[in-house]
Amino acid sequence: MLALAAFRLGCSKTLAVDLNFLAVNTALKNVRLNRMQDTVLVIQGLAEDFIDSPCDLVIANIHYDVMKQLVDAQGFFDKEWFILSGLLHTQAIDIAYRLSRHPFQIIKK
Repeated sequence: MLALAAFRLGCSKTLAVDLNFLAVNTALKNVRLNRMQDTVLVIQGLAEDFIDSPCDLVIANIHYDVMKQLVDAQGFFDKEWFILSGLLHTQAIDIAYRLSRHPFQIIKK
C-alpha cells in the first residue's frame, strides 16, 4: 500500500483513498497490523474528491480517466510534489502534455 510506504519513508501523516471496498478493507488491516492508526487515514471514495486536501506530496497509481481529472483539478496545482504511475506509455504522454501547460518540472519518467 502506497500510504504505508510513504509513512515508512518519512511522511508524518498520510491519507489513503480508494474507491474499491476490498482495497480499503485490506488497507485498514495493513494499517492496524503495522500500528499506524495515528498516522495513516484510509478512506473509501473518489480520489478527485480529496485532491483539494492540503498536502505536500501526492502519490497516485490510478486509472488514466481518474488521473486526467486529478491533473485538471485546481487543487492539484497547490501540491509541491507528485509521483504518478499506473499509465500506459501513450497515456503518460498525454498526462505529461497536460502538465506541460503549467509551471511543473518533470524530474523522471
